[in-house]
Amino acid sequence: MKFHPFPPSNLQLIQRRPAPAKRRHVLIIEDDGPVRAMLYETLTAHGYRATACAGRGEAVRVSRTCSEPIDLILADLSALGKAGLEEVRQAIPNGCHTGVLLISGNVLSEEVQMVRRELAHPFLGKPFLGSELLDALEGTLT
Repeated sequence: MKFHPFPPSNLQLIQRRPAPAKRRHVLIIEDDGPVRAMLYETLTAHGYRATACAGRGEAVRVSRTCSEPIDLILADLSALGKAGLEEVRQAIPNGCHTGVLLISGNVLSEEVQMVRRELAHPFLGKPFLGSELLDALEGTLT
């Protein structure tokens, strides 16, 4: 079943916020193409730099070769998993200082609950509003 965190027409409804003082770079890891595109569009429309990847392998390649520092990993647990998250973080120069915000549509899954407890990173369950995403990003980056 496909879902969309927020339809494209709602992009205009998200209250405009001032661009972050420092333009933060977010690495998006999401396996669902339309959701990945919406996350990218929302972040760039609100002053973030964003790089979008479909999965673990692509994210590791981007992490190793990216010329701009990555400030935050925004990752769908189903696209990455616990081991994948650690692999991506290790590929980022100074990755231990990179924030992480996890998202998932399987919020009631035992596996997701276990990974959330083990990793202890901020989490946002799908579906979510654009304003909830921006609030969670800002909270994770501060």
